[in-house]
Amino acid sequence: MSVRQRPRPRSQADFTWQFTDLVLPNPGITTPGHWPAPDDARRPRAAYTLAAVGRARAPADRAGAS
Repeated sequence: MSVRQRPRPRSQADFTWQFTDLVLPNPGITTPGHWPAPDDARRPRAAYTLAAVGRARAPADRAGAS
Protein backbone atom coordinates (compact mmCIF):
# COMPACT_ATOMS: atom_id res chain seq x y z
CA MET A 1 0.00 0.00 0.00
CA SER A 2 1.47 3.32 -0.98
CA VAL A 3 0.92 6.63 0.72
CA ARG A 4 -0.25 9.44 -1.51
CA GLN A 5 1.72 12.65 -1.58
CA ARG A 6 0.37 15.68 0.19
CA PRO A 7 -1.02 18.37 -2.07
CA ARG A 8 1.35 21.29 -2.45
CA PRO A 9 0.01 24.78 -1.79
CA ARG A 10 -0.46 26.85 -4.94
CA SER A 11 1.23 30.15 -5.47
CA GLN A 12 -0.88 33.28 -5.75
CA ALA A 13 0.05 33.59 -9.44
CA ASP A 14 -0.99 29.99 -10.19
CA PHE A 15 -4.26 30.41 -8.32
CA THR A 16 -5.04 33.66 -10.17
CA TRP A 17 -4.16 32.09 -13.53
CA GLN A 18 -6.44 29.12 -12.91
CA PHE A 19 -9.49 31.12 -11.82
CA THR A 20 -9.20 34.23 -14.00
CA ASP A 21 -11.11 32.91 -17.03
CA LEU A 22 -14.01 31.31 -15.17
CA VAL A 23 -17.47 32.28 -16.36
CA LEU A 24 -19.38 32.92 -13.17
CA PRO A 25 -23.17 33.17 -12.96
CA ASN A 26 -24.88 36.50 -12.54
CA PRO A 27 -24.21 37.63 -8.95
CA GLY A 28 -27.86 38.67 -8.61
CA ILE A 29 -28.97 35.06 -8.12
CA THR A 30 -27.18 34.84 -4.79
CA THR A 31 -29.07 37.70 -3.17
CA PRO A 32 -31.93 36.85 -0.79
CA GLY A 33 -34.40 38.65 -3.08
CA HIS A 34 -33.97 35.86 -5.62
CA TRP A 35 -34.28 32.96 -3.21
CA PRO A 36 -37.49 30.91 -3.26
CA ALA A 37 -40.15 31.74 -0.72
CA PRO A 38 -40.06 29.62 2.45
CA ASP A 39 -42.37 26.63 2.51
CA ASP A 40 -44.92 27.41 5.23
CA ALA A 41 -47.55 25.05 3.82
CA ARG A 42 -46.67 22.17 6.12
CA ARG A 43 -45.57 21.96 9.71
CA PRO A 44 -42.54 19.77 10.35
CA ARG A 45 -43.03 17.15 13.02
CA ALA A 46 -40.53 15.56 15.33
CA ALA A 47 -39.30 12.08 14.51
CA TYR A 48 -40.96 10.82 17.69
CA THR A 49 -43.27 12.26 20.29
CA LEU A 50 -43.38 11.97 24.05
CA ALA A 51 -46.43 9.72 23.73
CA ALA A 52 -44.44 7.27 21.61
CA VAL A 53 -41.54 7.17 24.07
CA GLY A 54 -43.50 7.06 27.30
CA ARG A 55 -44.72 9.36 30.00
CA ALA A 56 -42.47 11.46 32.18
CA ARG A 57 -42.96 10.55 35.81
CA ALA A 58 -44.05 13.20 38.25
CA PRO A 59 -41.50 14.37 40.86
CA ALA A 60 -43.54 12.66 43.62
CA ASP A 61 -43.19 9.30 41.83
CA ARG A 62 -39.42 9.69 41.61
CA ALA A 63 -39.08 10.44 45.33
CA GLY A 64 -40.85 7.21 46.31
CA ALA A 65 -38.80 5.03 43.98
CA SER A 66 -35.54 5.55 45.90
